[in-house]
Amino acid sequence: MKSKLIIMVCLSMFVRHSTAQVSVIDSFKMHMILGVKHAQQIEYHTAIQHFYGALEIANQYKTPDWKKRSAQAMINISGVLWSSKDVALAQKYHRASMAILQELDEPIVLADNYLGGAFFYIELQQYDSAELYLTQSLQIYRHKNDERKMATAYSKLGDVKFLQHKLDEALKYAQLGLQIRTTVSDSINLSWSHLQAGKLYLAKNQYPKAIYHYRQAVSLFERSGEKEGLVEIYPQMAAYFEKINQPDSALFYLKAYQQYLGEIYDEAKNKQVEQLKFQYETKEKEQENLLLRQ
Repeated sequence: MKSKLIIMVCLSMFVRHSTAQVSVIDSFKMHMILGVKHAQQIEYHTAIQHFYGALEIANQYKTPDWKKRSAQAMINISGVLWSSKDVALAQKYHRASMAILQELDEPIVLADNYLGGAFFYIELQQYDSAELYLTQSLQIYRHKNDERKMATAYSKLGDVKFLQHKLDEALKYAQLGLQIRTTVSDSINLSWSHLQAGKLYLAKNQYPKAIYHYRQAVSLFERSGEKEGLVEIYPQMAAYFEKINQPDSALFYLKAYQQYLGEIYDEAKNKQVEQLKFQYETKEKEQENLLLRQ
């Protein structure tokens, strides 16, 4: 009887512990989900409070899973701080997350973090550091045979070399990214690779190759309805037609650029209005529920 009672007590303690653990995980996830939601709505102050809440929960535990969650929270904090232009603090959290991932031997997540860090350094015009991070991410992606992410790293290396005015190296990396995306049928990113190649060939005054890649990109953007891509490419195509002395075609693409830019602005404005309407209706509902409870 005594042994049975001990077993029942132990089982009860296990159930309470498990329930508490699930509750803590749920709280962590909820903070992360709400943080992402508010970040997407450009509500950075609220977003970062949720990510700090998630980090505070994760830091209470020392298991590998919880350390990984700490790193995830730090990555998100870093992103919000970066968007808020607090670059120094953003880099601090980014480096802290990388240290954890290196300790845990999480190669793919670490490679993704190297890739994210490269974007920071590109924005800061610290191109040597960006290249180092991209090279380190590429080594891991190659080892893991993750072709799609290899293509992303190659493409960003092409961007870095272009910004350094090293066009031949930039084109080499851009072509590697383009080849992989063509092979794996990555249609979403293939359009951007064609755009990148067109821009580089235009910079090298290789006009037939430039217009070939531009037209490939436009076809893919139009097929997918990706207006942001069209807004990016049309000014470049206008510049191309100016260079080959076809002002009518240049004007056509400038007008198309203005049209799509206006549509994107209108869509963004409509989304903002809808969001404000939703927030207002939510507050109204909360007030109604409060009155009903009184």
